[in-house]
Amino acid sequence: GIATVDLTDGSSLLHTLTQGENGVNIGDEGLKLHQFGLAPSSVSLTCSVQSAPEGFGRTTFSGAMWQCEGSSTTIERVTWSATTSDGQTVPLSESSRIISDNGTEVWTINASSWSPSPGRTSVTLTVHDSRGVLVEERTWQATARAAGWNLGIETFDIESGVATVGVRRQGVDVLGDTACSLTISEGSTSRSILIDVTGAFAPSLAVDLTDLGFEEDDLLTAEVRCDLPFDIDDDPQDDTATAIYRGPSPLDLDAQGWLWALMALLVVGVGGRFFLPREAGQTGSSSAKKQTSAPKQARTSSEPKPTSEDAAPEPVVNMLEEPATEPTTENAGDEEDLVEQDIPMGEEGASGRLAVLRRELDGDGDAPRPSLEERMSRFFDK
Repeated sequence: GIATVDLTDGSSLLHTLTQGENGVNIGDEGLKLHQFGLAPSSVSLTCSVQSAPEGFGRTTFSGAMWQCEGSSTTIERVTWSATTSDGQTVPLSESSRIISDNGTEVWTINASSWSPSPGRTSVTLTVHDSRGVLVEERTWQATARAAGWNLGIETFDIESGVATVGVRRQGVDVLGDTACSLTISEGSTSRSILIDVTGAFAPSLAVDLTDLGFEEDDLLTAEVRCDLPFDIDDDPQDDTATAIYRGPSPLDLDAQGWLWALMALLVVGVGGRFFLPREAGQTGSSSAKKQTSAPKQARTSSEPKPTSEDAAPEPVVNMLEEPATEPTTENAGDEEDLVEQDIPMGEEGASGRLAVLRRELDGDGDAPRPSLEERMSRFFDK
């Protein structure tokens, strides 16, 4: 064929195109066009991404990342490598495989004791044939967690509508600037606050819950959690705690509330002093005085007047002795038993004196015979 060649001076030349050994020859002057590049690869290969395991990053990872299937029209060796987005090489269990002529191979590309940095991880896989031609490229992504740290709830109490929460921590230096929060919830109602877990002291918080509308005796749940990649710690069991909601007492008033209550009492007192009818007050006071004086008079009239000992009438004792009849044997025994049971030993006391007086009246021979004055003085003076 004929080709037109534009020169740098603006002119153009016509040249005959001939097939050369390494390209196309243009004209007789030796101007040549060389073809750069390589022929297409004889390898056909595809790889699929495998998902990361749960808790990825908390321990060294040795597992499947890709599964590949390849075929070739000739015997070919394919090689591969994996690199993170920040240029770090991922260690792999193997890095090459031979594909037979007109054969098909299936294999898994595995990581080998890889310790990724906490956070979002992106790894790119590149596969080449024996001439260096890129035959496959895939990206694997996962979130790596960190191990060796823990954040939990130490105490959780609610009193008068205020929740008191104590947080314990361990190895939180790895958190850096990661945001952590405390959430107190019941059903669809919740309150969350940001907490600083990397300070000099472990957080101790007081959260007012009175404006959230919780019912008395509701079971509230407190949970402490951090953002990715620190959403899972070494002990997830202590991330939550529960407590029963105790609302504020009706008597729990702040300074302004007590001021209003005092003003209300003053208004009621002053209003009652000026607006209460005086006649009713006087009538009530006079009737109260009458009621108080009436019992006094009743008590005065009912109390007996004390009398002197000299004015007391002298008791008369009948000294006549009636003839005693001989009691039967059975009755005598009963009377003796009664006397022994009723009369205490000795003559002290009123019963003893009465017993002595009875023996004297019955004519007991053993009883002493004092005069009347002695008997009266013995009976009344003691």
